[in-house]
Amino acid sequence: MRIDFGVDMGLNFKRMGTMMAGIYEGEVSAEGMQFRVEDDGQYMDWVTKYMMPAPAMYLAGYGRVPACLFYAWYMGAYYECDVEEIHIRTSMKRVDPNNTYQALNYSDHMMSRFGFFRSHRQQWDENFGSTFSDATHQANRWDMWQEWILDDAGNPQYSEMQTKPIVYYLSPDFPQELMPGALDLQDQWNKLFVELVRDLKGDPTFNERMWVLCENHNADLQERLQDNPNAL
Repeated sequence: MRIDFGVDMGLNFKRMGTMMAGIYEGEVSAEGMQFRVEDDGQYMDWVTKYMMPAPAMYLAGYGRVPACLFYAWYMGAYYECDVEEIHIRTSMKRVDPNNTYQALNYSDHMMSRFGFFRSHRQQWDENFGSTFSDATHQANRWDMWQEWILDDAGNPQYSEMQTKPIVYYLSPDFPQELMPGALDLQDQWNKLFVELVRDLKGDPTFNERMWVLCENHNADLQERLQDNPNAL
């Protein structure tokens, strides 16, 4: 089997349809961009280069006009006229066969009430290729449970399930001066998820941490705290 790593057929990816053809360089890619296989083949990722044309909009009588030619107050933002090179990393990881997570199929009707990012899974027909018959649209959500316990009807038994906190990592170059605000936001999110778990488990005394914020520079952080314990 031969795979064209320079083409991505994912539904979400097709929204970026203005991009020019992708370029996959494989083993000759720059450091950090080569094809990677880890965990005895359980994980892989690769990087593809694309050229992104400047945004454009349709104008009656003129056709598609570059967005950079319009005033910012009209477009709602500033746009450049240059073509940009972008890199997109695609990763795949095999699902643990012992994973008990229960995916949530999120229909368009449910989306009209509350929006979620979704993972679309089309079906494959040997005569027609990809089809939307029996396609799934699964909500992207945090798994807050160590193990899912279901009754005979398939309903989650939250009162018997153990929680698993959500760990959110900041970008490596996150500004330190914004950390106090980020920590305050962490507490606000934690409060909401604690209330959610209390409601699901029917336990008003539940008070475990459900949202944890982590830096990507823990060593640097510890060094700064040694010099100044009040750095945060």
